[in-house]
Amino acid sequence: MAATAIERIQADDTAREIFEILQGALAQLGGHEIEEKQGSLHVTNGRAFLGIHPRSGAVLLNLVTNEPIVSERIRKTEQVSKNRWHNEIVIRTTAEVDAELAGWLRQAYALTT
Repeated sequence: MAATAIERIQADDTAREIFEILQGALAQLGGHEIEEKQGSLHVTNGRAFLGIHPRSGAVLLNLVTNEPIVSERIRKTEQVSKNRWHNEIVIRTTAEVDAELAGWLRQAYALTT
């Protein structure tokens, strides 16, 4: 049986450390739930605003925003509806869970309130 997303995160030292710091950043936003999906986690507050996808030695985040995030850190941006964009960023170190990422998390979370 394939490992769940949380099991994959817990089994990888780097991914686990990133996830722990990311949880602290999410706690600063307010109420939210983490839903386990097949191969990933969805962070919701009424609706999903963040996808967390475990990778070997990293975590891929998919931030849902109302406009594309323009940054060299964003590896892919996709318009999924008139006012919704998915923005992918690969986090490889705990230092990358920084003020800039926190701002993007706030932007994504704001769409749920």
